[in-house]
Amino acid sequence: MKRNILVISRENCIGHMLEDNFMDSLTTVLSVRTSTHAMEMIMQETYSLIILDVLIQDMDGSVLLQIIRKLSRAPLLVLTKQLKIQDRIKILNLGADDCLVWPADTDELIVRMEACMKRGVERLDLKPVFHKNIGLLINPCKRTVEIKSREIVLTKREFDILLLLASNPGVVFSKEQIYAAIWNGKFVKDGSNIMSYIGRLRKKIGLEAGKNIQTVWGIGYRFDEGDKEADLTV
Repeated sequence: MKRNILVISRENCIGHMLEDNFMDSLTTVLSVRTSTHAMEMIMQETYSLIILDVLIQDMDGSVLLQIIRKLSRAPLLVLTKQLKIQDRIKILNLGADDCLVWPADTDELIVRMEACMKRGVERLDLKPVFHKNIGLLINPCKRTVEIKSREIVLTKREFDILLLLASNPGVVFSKEQIYAAIWNGKFVKDGSNIMSYIGRLRKKIGLEAGKNIQTVWGIGYRFDEGDKEADLTV
């Protein structure tokens, strides 16, 4: 079975080392250095394993970990320089399948990678996202959206934007990051395109729910995390 491994790290040496040890006719190792590029790759492809170095350049590693977990059910192995057990427990509680203090022995890394891939044979059962306070229900598998049991018809990109924001309440996404995740990395400097999509999306989901899609001036957009009870899954 073909295996795709995605490495997210600011250090090229990690990707190169894995290419030397894993790359063959059945395994592909892909490396990215930024959160923007990582989200782009995750939205486009299914992976057998994702390796995240929490010292990523352009986003807090813990935040990126949570975003990845909501966008993908692939096994997630986190590399960290944190030596305290409390820090590593926090990483596991945020959704990582395993955590390894880096730098580490190459053989140990390989064993942990294989164990993660054995345990997680592509968990594709993406769970619905539910925001109780506004009655918003998003089903990623069926690609349906409901507001208080009323179905809302969205275009592909409107749906993807809403899923990205609502799955990560409180996280601010720049226009560049939204383009990377939804438009396969094709960023156009004129932000009016994104503004148009956000405007139509707010209108379609209604005034009450639309207020939850907030503009962060000069940066991008976020989904209000006011509903802390049910903002992850049903």
